[in-house]
Amino acid sequence: MSKPIRYDSLLVRDLATELNGALAGQPLYGVRLERGSRLLELETTEASWRWALHPQNGEVFRAARAHIDANVVLPRRARIECVVSVPDERILEIHIRGEGDSTHGGTAERIIIELLTNQWNALALAAGNRIIHVLRPRSAGSRTLMTGDTYTAPAGTDRIGAERLLTAEEWDEVLGAAEPGQRVRTYVGRIAWASPINAPYVIGAADVHDAALPDAYLRYVSLVDGPRSPCILPPPYEGQPYGVQLDPGARAFPSLLEAIAASVETPAAGAAE
Repeated sequence: MSKPIRYDSLLVRDLATELNGALAGQPLYGVRLERGSRLLELETTEASWRWALHPQNGEVFRAARAHIDANVVLPRRARIECVVSVPDERILEIHIRGEGDSTHGGTAERIIIELLTNQWNALALAAGNRIIHVLRPRSAGSRTLMTGDTYTAPAGTDRIGAERLLTAEEWDEVLGAAEPGQRVRTYVGRIAWASPINAPYVIGAADVHDAALPDAYLRYVSLVDGPRSPCILPPPYEGQPYGVQLDPGARAFPSLLEAIAASVETPAAGAAE
């Protein structure tokens, strides 16, 4: 079996952008949260979508439209309004709109997908952030993810640069002040969109050489705000889909969804339990 997909905040953002292009405006006929296989299913006009939300998988799979045994109550004439991500978080949201609500506030307005560490989850929220269905009911610290509870998002990363790019001066203030040899750690810990996946590419020689910091800044800008180049990365992240080719040996794909599908050998319906 291939390696599981590792989702960082940048991959989640890029995936949300692609999914928004594919799903925004689509009529939504059904949503199912399958606890046994940890599977999220959506039925739209053009396709059925499956997301294997087990940390040993992670594939988003598009298939020919097929009826699903929906277990999430939707408003009449439901449509997907948009798909977005929370800035610099591994959280994706599917926003739903429809006509009226005959269930007194019990129809889904959002599907939340959390891709945090090994605690992946999906939740259907009604008005007021009330949870009406959850893939993995659980309690963790101050958060209780159970049907009927009010959803609260996990604590944020609180890193700088989530809403806008850092300026070159800000970059130098943060990274230049770090001890040589500690700049990869500083980058991942303090700067939005950074992760162990993209840190070696961005920081490079700047980890120990001050003179390399300007080039590292340009790579950071390109990573966060440059054109997307969907791919599967080579070793040491072999099999990892990503939105930017961090290495010349990366295998290019027309879309991130195609890269994700190619990175997982087993189909989403066969997600391990």
